[in-house]
Amino acid sequence: MTIEDQHSVAFANWLNANKIKFTHIGNENGMSWINPKQAMILGEKLKRLGLNKGLPDYMLLLSQGALWVEMKDPKLKLKNGDVMQGWTNQKKRGGLSREQYDWIIALNATPGTQAAVCYGVDEAIKFVTAIQSIKKEQYQCRSYYDLNNVLSDCTCGKCL
Repeated sequence: MTIEDQHSVAFANWLNANKIKFTHIGNENGMSWINPKQAMILGEKLKRLGLNKGLPDYMLLLSQGALWVEMKDPKLKLKNGDVMQGWTNQKKRGGLSREQYDWIIALNATPGTQAAVCYGVDEAIKFVTAIQSIKKEQYQCRSYYDLNNVLSDCTCGKCL
């Protein structure tokens, strides 16, 4: 089990203990438990069914809206700032693939939806509890939680 997996299991346990409705999105390529031919057949079937690369690991339902969490190993966190501040031609930035980056941008552009890259279970819990602390009537736009996982002032003019 990888470090990211250990953090993911701890996060799932915390979500269950707090009775938060969630699901893990099984988008990983971890099909090593079946033979290569079966893995290829299953992979092709999942693509035909609509599986897309990069969707965040967890989807949670709160009264404030849907939250999406992409869990990463804390060791991958960039020392100089936010993984979401623009994209370079690097294959991965802070452990984030281009497809994951694109999904997070798209989800954060969707009203009532909030997505974040969380480096470890502690960041994931902080993200969820910060969103939970916002009253539903205040949460009219996604600007309350910026891409640095910091609660910020809304700029839409409709909130608060």
